Amino acid sequence: MIAFYIFGMTEFQDMLPVILETAKRKRCWVSLFDCVYAKRQFEIYEREELTGFVRQVLATNNIDNVELNFYGHDDARKHEDDYASKKPSTIVLQSLRHKYPVWYPTADQSNIVVLAWSTDSFHDIKQSRYYYKPCLVVLKSKKDEELYNRLNDSDMQIEYFGDIRKTALNFKPLYLTAPDLSKIQKRTCLISETWVPPGGASPASRTKDEIECNVLPQSTANLETTAVLTDRIFELLRSHDFYIIWKKREKGQAPKKSGKKHWRSPIEITKLKPDFMIDKDLNFPTSLISVANKADLALVINLSNAYEDMLSVNRNTFMFDAAEDHDTIIQQLEVILKNTGNNEPSPLIVNTNDGTLQKLADRIIAL
Repeated sequence: MIAFYIFGMTEFQDMLPVILETAKRKRCWVSLFDCVYAKRQFEIYEREELTGFVRQVLATNNIDNVELNFYGHDDARKHEDDYASKKPSTIVLQSLRHKYPVWYPTADQSNIVVLAWSTDSFHDIKQSRYYYKPCLVVLKSKKDEELYNRLNDSDMQIEYFGDIRKTALNFKPLYLTAPDLSKIQKRTCLISETWVPPGGASPASRTKDEIECNVLPQSTANLETTAVLTDRIFELLRSHDFYIIWKKREKGQAPKKSGKKHWRSPIEITKLKPDFMIDKDLNFPTSLISVANKADLALVINLSNAYEDMLSVNRNTFMFDAAEDHDTIIQQLEVILKNTGNNEPSPLIVNTNDGTLQKLADRIIAL
């Protein structure tokens, strides 16, 4: 049996296509965990809402070879018993370490495969603060090879199989919270939300490894500055008769008494609001892929790796930093909008049948 440990909404983006492909070959055990006391991505969801979504994705794709469980704050013992009973040979996960754990799921008798985040997983491994020791690190991007090869661990295989997230387009979709773009009689723009601290972020303190490997820094724009630019972008988009879709960020907040600044969404204080808000991404593929692929335009305000996800399926994707001159940004966007035709959107043709998932699933099962 192959197990999959999922700790948050953002992990569905990569994990679901791997689950679907692996379950074609071998029985799988999928576990959802709300086992942290802060930065809880599942906090705004009901248990049945999450398990129902996964079951619908499985049923839509005719997959019935999966056992599904949800474990909350008080379910550590139950998970230990289930793990001992199921004895998974390999566990696939994305989160190696949690800043605010209530408990960690058991994994000590299984091989560990991590679907790496671009930077976070690298630090968790390098700094030896991880709970799980991976034997296989699956890279998110080809460009991450230079960074991860610096780990120099002979017991850890590091491989790039392909763009896993895009392979979700191979499967039958399920859209529970995304808009039906075919019914919108306007050009559409998807904006992926970023959070900023009210007082502004300090200049990015990237490590030597991150600088040398061109890891994306943080924007230094504050909340008010970002909201001002967002309002100007909304106004410009509406002047060109665009329908604005806003994708909420779902990564959870740090504890209130931690002494850390709370990062907030600029949409909280903007004067203008989007036409449609995706506040819960109960969609497969994720709206960053499925909606972006069909939209006329995709934007990121400030800096985020979501830019690369949307760009991979929509060539008309742009990222603007609110710390830079707003007049210049608006002028650039004006040119972009004039070049965005009034015809039907022409999404980027994405090659998702390159064997990425098949090779990865075979490798997971062979461990």
